Amino acid sequence: MIVEINTANFLFKMTQKYKGKVENINNLLKIDEIPDEEWEKLKYNGMTKYIWLMGVWKRSKLSKIISIKNFQEFIHIVRDLKEDDIIGSAYSIVDYSVDPLIGDFKSLIKVKNKLNRLGIGLILDFIPNHFSLDNNYINEDIFIETDFNGYKKNPYLFYVTENEGKIRYIAHGKDPFFPPWIDTLQINIFSKKAQKILLKNLKKISKYADGVRVDMSMLLLNNIFYNNWKDYIKLENIEEEFWSIATKSVDLTFIAECYWNLENKMLKLGFHYTYDKKFLDNLFNINDIKQMISMDFEFQKKMVRFLENHDEERIANKIENKDEHILTLFFTCLGMKMIYWEQFEGQTTRIPVQIIRANDNYKSLPFYQKIIEIYPTIKNFLEEGKFFIFKVENIYDDTSKNLIAYGYLLNEKVMIVVMNFSSQFSQGIISIKNILPQSLIKYLQKEEKDVVLVELIKGERYYRNLERVHVVLNPFQAQIFIEL
Repeated sequence: MIVEINTANFLFKMTQKYKGKVENINNLLKIDEIPDEEWEKLKYNGMTKYIWLMGVWKRSKLSKIISIKNFQEFIHIVRDLKEDDIIGSAYSIVDYSVDPLIGDFKSLIKVKNKLNRLGIGLILDFIPNHFSLDNNYINEDIFIETDFNGYKKNPYLFYVTENEGKIRYIAHGKDPFFPPWIDTLQINIFSKKAQKILLKNLKKISKYADGVRVDMSMLLLNNIFYNNWKDYIKLENIEEEFWSIATKSVDLTFIAECYWNLENKMLKLGFHYTYDKKFLDNLFNINDIKQMISMDFEFQKKMVRFLENHDEERIANKIENKDEHILTLFFTCLGMKMIYWEQFEGQTTRIPVQIIRANDNYKSLPFYQKIIEIYPTIKNFLEEGKFFIFKVENIYDDTSKNLIAYGYLLNEKVMIVVMNFSSQFSQGIISIKNILPQSLIKYLQKEEKDVVLVELIKGERYYRNLERVHVVLNPFQAQIFIEL
């Protein structure tokens, strides 16, 4: 599991906890001053493989000014908002030096070492599509630029600046489906100099982190980049993808923020994991979920599945504690899971990446604690077991259509997960004989076929026929069975 932490907000709250009221944000605890016990808590009973410290790089002063101009956007999040609370976007960075608010490179290496001793890897941001307006590479000729005529065609796309008496029209960073990010400048990935600078920074990051979460990674794919910027660049014998070069050149775990059905392409280019946004988008649709968990299993293992992050609505606003099926699905399906800091506490406020604090609001979702509690029991199944999808057959009625069932086989033991995705009482027969190894099939052929199954969520024991398991679930209930 990856735990994403909004680093600036985390430091603000840790400073409140250990030093009292924060009078000046420049007096926050630095990242290496966080007590060890706080990192221990983030292990979540052995669930955590990585911690992603989001927003450690040096933020742009111009981004802060732009954000302050949009003061009204943040009023509903912080009732007593002050200009000091607005720190600029975590994705408009000057360079890959540590923001003084966070600490310095010595701070990062100390935190990395602490986490590694806990068996946790450190993930940091890599933002290859753009730098800030006031970045330290402005004179390196690595950005998309145009002349006055090009600027006139689309003035909102360009930042106008003057350097040594020459007026420059530099493109803002852009996703083809959204307006430009006006506090950024677009890197030209077809520039060899730009590639060299990005690779140099990746190698720099590799000294202080175990992996990178790559922001909007698919924007740098050759065909997407060209189609996005073809009015301002020429396609000149670009054969190799930048990501193919980068993932081979730098020893890091690469995690792609990726959309538009390009996940498999990113994996083929060397990424270790890639976002699975469709999982979140289709979370409450049983047919879509059935289709997603039926995809190639090896492919699914490389998906990063999440219920929320810094860009998304907090899941506590979408679910109630009764929604056992959603949380059980999330924590037991294939793939790398990613949670956002305070997700387990039921935080309902999404804090924009431009501000340091928000009005906290928590919702009681104790089922998270149940998942944390039982995780050591199911950990080996999830990490080492062979995944199977079970067929659920009707019994007495047709409500089996409301159920999803799958499981893991490890050392001739089976873990069965079943979830009711409906508001009605549902039941069915889970047939598992067809997925068992020959040794267990012989076991099933014995006269005595009943075994003791422990249902971990409720802690109840059942005697069941392991060949055909009858399950009965209340609305939105989930069950996780393991054999004693």
